[in-house]
Amino acid sequence: MRLIRIGELYPESAVLAAESLLSLVAPNDESRRRLCARLHHELSEEGDHDYFSELPIIWILAHFSSFFYVDWKNNEDFQPFVEKLAHDWGATSFHFPPDLRTEMGEPLTVPELMQWARYSLEPQGLLLWHWHTHEDNYCGAVSREKDWSEIVRVCEQLGIAAFPGDQQFGEEVEA
Repeated sequence: MRLIRIGELYPESAVLAAESLLSLVAPNDESRRRLCARLHHELSEEGDHDYFSELPIIWILAHFSSFFYVDWKNNEDFQPFVEKLAHDWGATSFHFPPDLRTEMGEPLTVPELMQWARYSLEPQGLLLWHWHTHEDNYCGAVSREKDWSEIVRVCEQLGIAAFPGDQQFGEEVEA
């Protein structure tokens, strides 16, 4: 294993795009400063060159507190993630109803929960969104609805496709 300072593997443009995305998902200046400081701390750490040279910078951000990150079938952990993100944005009355089910009585899947949350947060000017992970998990955040076009632009700079919570991979995305 060859160790390298992780930040050496990412061009300045990727770091700046990551900082921009953190600014868009941070509900306030204190959170933005904390998230950007964590990013720079992570980039100053040493890591396995082979692992990090193949890892887009977005995956460093995915585990930060302003994002949700769940397995494709983990609807139980998804709900508290999103409730916390909404509360961080001031939507303290946002909660998933305990009896939220399909017409067949089954619990909603993560994509169905994302759709429900996206429309439930919209009246408060908030947007639940996610990105195409090319894996069997869902990652995303809550941000201001008015920032959507900027989120799409920054995500493109990071090499990922962003989707509002009511759209899934492979669907046409509106910027």
